Amino acid sequence: MLRILACLILYISGLGASADKVSSALKRDYYDKNFLDKSLPLNSRIEYGDSLRNLSPDMPFNKYITLGNMLYDEGRYLDMAKMFSQLLQTLPKDSISQRLYSQWEVGISKFTIRDYAGALEAAYGLIHTEKPDSLIHYNLYAYLILCDYYK
Repeated sequence: MLRILACLILYISGLGASADKVSSALKRDYYDKNFLDKSLPLNSRIEYGDSLRNLSPDMPFNKYITLGNMLYDEGRYLDMAKMFSQLLQTLPKDSISQRLYSQWEVGISKFTIRDYAGALEAAYGLIHTEKPDSLIHYNLYAYLILCDYYK
């Protein structure tokens, strides 16, 4: 009898943990669906993207790019810079392409909000980061920031 009771308690506690996982997965799917729904206003989609990012910080990088583009289109350049700066802190050192893209986005958004020192820092950081030949085009992006600043 004691064994049955112990098994029942373990089974019920396992159900509670899986219910949390299901609830989290349902929320993630809901936020993801609405984040990508182009019929919704851009502000609503950004809110769903922020909720998705808070719920699962390991969301795919292309969704960060989409959210960054939405923030840029809405004129929320500082939010975009903060998001990509925070993302740079969490990206692994070996994901060079994602790190370079994030650094470039920080530079563009800082330039747009007239934080020229931050933009130049990001641009020079892009240029001085070691990268394979396949990612050398990020130097061109950095030079665009520099050209805009020095014209």
